[in-house]
Amino acid sequence: MWQSRGFSPLEVAIGALVGLIAIAYIAQLLFVHVPWGAVLYGALVTMAPALIVVALGLGVTRALVLSQVVLSMTVPMPMLALIVMAMNALLLMQAWPF
Repeated sequence: MWQSRGFSPLEVAIGALVGLIAIAYIAQLLFVHVPWGAVLYGALVTMAPALIVVALGLGVTRALVLSQVVLSMTVPMPMLALIVMAMNALLLMQAWPF
């Protein structure tokens, strides 16, 4: 039945497992309080760079390269914060009270 539509048995099995995961995820949402405002904010913040790329009309390759450039500039920031904290003993003791 599925093979006549172009799906292999493995693809059907993977699709069924993904569907099962989706059903379990939706069921778990019924048992917990979800702060939908925070979810919406997080989704908008996550989608903002993609919307900017679409609005600017950049090509896919250029958008990928620019995103990697921005990422490479933000990766060292936590390391700089640790270096500053390590240089200031009082600040370090406040951050890690051992």
